[in-house]
Amino acid sequence: MKILFSNLKESGTKLDKILQALVLSQILLIIATFFDVMYDATFQIGNLNIYGKAEVAPFLLICTLIEICALISRNEKIFIPLRFLNTILIFNILSYISTDVIESEQSAAFANGIGNFASSVMSFFTFGLFEMPTDLAQSSKLLFGYHFIRLALLLCSIIFILYLYIRFIKKEELVQTNNFDFHKLLELYSKNKLLVIATVLLVISQLLPFNIMNKSLLPTPAFADHPIFSSIICIVAFLLLSNLLHDNINNIKRYAIIEIASILIWNPFYVYKFGTPGVGYLVYLVGLGMLAYSIFGAKLKTVS
Repeated sequence: MKILFSNLKESGTKLDKILQALVLSQILLIIATFFDVMYDATFQIGNLNIYGKAEVAPFLLICTLIEICALISRNEKIFIPLRFLNTILIFNILSYISTDVIESEQSAAFANGIGNFASSVMSFFTFGLFEMPTDLAQSSKLLFGYHFIRLALLLCSIIFILYLYIRFIKKEELVQTNNFDFHKLLELYSKNKLLVIATVLLVISQLLPFNIMNKSLLPTPAFADHPIFSSIICIVAFLLLSNLLHDNINNIKRYAIIEIASILIWNPFYVYKFGTPGVGYLVYLVGLGMLAYSIFGAKLKTVS
């Protein structure tokens, strides 16, 4: 399990440069999903990113990460179908959000129309002595993140179309590279099952219903509340396993401490603030416990 970004720099062909641009555009797209896409006026929920609004968003994140790995290893059979799938998913999410905002605006306009009419009637019959407040109903609004995602998707699509043109119209060859050593990965798992399972659980927990951000919401993934911290947890988990493959014990313990320290952010006092959290938080606590024991209570076995 070893991905080398140098694969994208093996030659200076147009196809190689486009692959680099595709990877960067996918990273930009992931970053764009962390920004708030809408203000939800329902029960004054507030600002939400796509992970807080769309249930399919974590699946989109997983598919995008797989697509990036496939781009780096130049596995065309994986990243081309995933590009189409991810594009459809993003369009569906954006459509769902924009439809929700439009319906909210229509409902608010209708409610304000009735309220303003009642206010006018009341003012007329009381000769202006009593006036009801007007335009009380608020509507949901699209925020910067929505437009950022659209821009990132447009950039990805343009680069992808350019790739298809050069690859299949210009017939430029693509050399696939494979840097995944599955035998070494299986050996790593067989020697450190507890550590590997703990690390995987920590990553999975961030994608499951995790905590309640608002009394009017159900549990949402950790990426909805603290996308930066959740990203750090996932990145550190990857670095931990990567260093375990390369027998860097000191780095493994350092990364494990960083993961365990994440409880300072996801502490029970914060997570239980608005109610009982989701299953993701339970998975997170189990993963932390297993990680702490595998690092400090058991002996690590490296891959020779």
